Amino acid sequence: MNTLWLIDDLPAAGAWNMAMDQALLEYVDEAALHVLRFYRWSPPTLSLGYFQKVDERTAHPASQTLEIVRRASGGGAIVHDQELTYSLIVPIKSRWAESNRDIYEIVHRAVIDSFARRGIVARLFDDCSDAQKIHVGPLLCFQRRANGDILIGNHKVGGSAQRRSRNALLQHGSILLRRSEFAPELPGVHELTGVDIDDRELAAELSAAISQAMRLKPAIFDFSPELLNLAKEIERQRFGADSWTNNR
Repeated sequence: MNTLWLIDDLPAAGAWNMAMDQALLEYVDEAALHVLRFYRWSPPTLSLGYFQKVDERTAHPASQTLEIVRRASGGGAIVHDQELTYSLIVPIKSRWAESNRDIYEIVHRAVIDSFARRGIVARLFDDCSDAQKIHVGPLLCFQRRANGDILIGNHKVGGSAQRRSRNALLQHGSILLRRSEFAPELPGVHELTGVDIDDRELAAELSAAISQAMRLKPAIFDFSPELLNLAKEIERQRFGADSWTNNR
């Protein structure tokens, strides 16, 4: 309970990425560990929020050629291409799981601080202080606003979603580093600031900052054969299955 187990994954397909998040959630549910995972997507993928309908993607022509996967968390669709995705899984009995907002702020403020060291000014969205709100409706997550989102100017560059199991909480999210050809309407950090951020450097910085904020000792996580087999089975039965992807 005093360790934050760190994973910096290689690029993988969407179904595998979501299956690994689910496998880690189930693993933490049983083992009561804290796990922070950073990962990438290959090929570029459109992930739908759990409640979104597959037919909604026709409203976004630029991403029509992308493979799709359905997340187990809610929210809008994300084009996973020029971005860094993370997941943070904590036991329900952890003090950090007591408030959903606490975990959002730990991760998002770590991102904002990392940006600040590069001369980038970012802020957390707060609908009590922002006169203009963007309501839920657009297909893409980065065209929506929710409390705690990361903004540069009026542009969203970071957002997260959560889901709970019996004994653990999963928060995963995306940091938009550059504009993707599959979502040209969304500028990333590079377009907004002229700063090009290496995703592995960012992952290392965030690992250190989040460990410190949670007062946990960072250590590298080793994948057991049992965990990998569980992820493969979850991929086969759920995230890689048409019945899951098309269930809305």
